[in-house]
Amino acid sequence: MTYTDYQHQCLHEEIQETRKELEALKKDTQLIKDRLLSEKWTNGDRVCPCCGEDKFKDLDADIWSDWQPKFCPNCGAKMIEPQESERTL
Repeated sequence: MTYTDYQHQCLHEEIQETRKELEALKKDTQLIKDRLLSEKWTNGDRVCPCCGEDKFKDLDADIWSDWQPKFCPNCGAKMIEPQESERTL
């Protein structure tokens, strides 16, 4: 089978578009991976480092003051467990 110049050009354009989509997907995947692997609650900070929302929204902050959930209740970002040395006693 021989490709005409037109078919060759169409195939080339399709390959280029697929490469662009793949690069965009790689960037999105890296952003998600970075977000999942690097976020953690900062002791004494009520704000999610990912979405900037208050983790105590709609909760009684006095009762939940040391609450560090595994996921942000607002955006769902996964949080890393704090290192033993970072935990408050």
